[in-house]
Parts: sequence; C-alpha cells; structure tokens
Amino acid sequence: MQAITYMSNAMSEALKWAALAASYSILGLDHRADHALRMAEASPVGFPPAQTA
Repeated sequence: MQAITYMSNAMSEALKWAALAASYSILGLDHRADHALRMAEASPVGFPPAQTA
C-alpha cells in the first residue's frame, strides 16, 4: 500500500512540473521551462523495496 502512495506522489510531482513548464513556456521563460520539463521527466526517488510474503 505504501508503494501506491509513493507512486501517486511521484505522479503528482511530475504533473506539477509539467504544468509549470507549460506556464513558463507561455510566459517566454524558456530556461525555466526547460528545467521544469527535465524535473517532470526525472525518475522518482525513494520507492520502498518490494516486500515478500
């Protein structure tokens, strides 16, 4: 169950960065848009190891 929470949080963060990238791009802040897009594409960190029964 904890892994689902981590994945949900990671997707939420990725969507936040993607929205920021779009907003920065519209405002003409290309350098910030590129950074935000790279952050959205980054792999999430901190997933717990799989538990075996």
